[in-house]
Amino acid sequence: MDWRDRVAAFNYQYDTLHCPGDGNRDGVVDQNDLALWAELSQRNLNNGVAQSSWYDLNHDGKTDGVDRALIEANLGRSCALSPG
Repeated sequence: MDWRDRVAAFNYQYDTLHCPGDGNRDGVVDQNDLALWAELSQRNLNNGVAQSSWYDLNHDGKTDGVDRALIEANLGRSCALSPG
């Protein structure tokens, strides 16, 4: 597996298994995640929808309302961060 595949696998596992909604990976799903989602959801628009970003939490190639809903569904969640 090359480096890009390992990074993609890590991001997918973190987002979907470890801490859904924690796009900035600080171990908590909070208002900061919503603020960052709002900023990134307005960048690189294609037909009014932002392309993939750290906040494309369902990995569908768009930073959109589905991702915001994932953050909102997990607000207040605290996640143990594994070392290294």
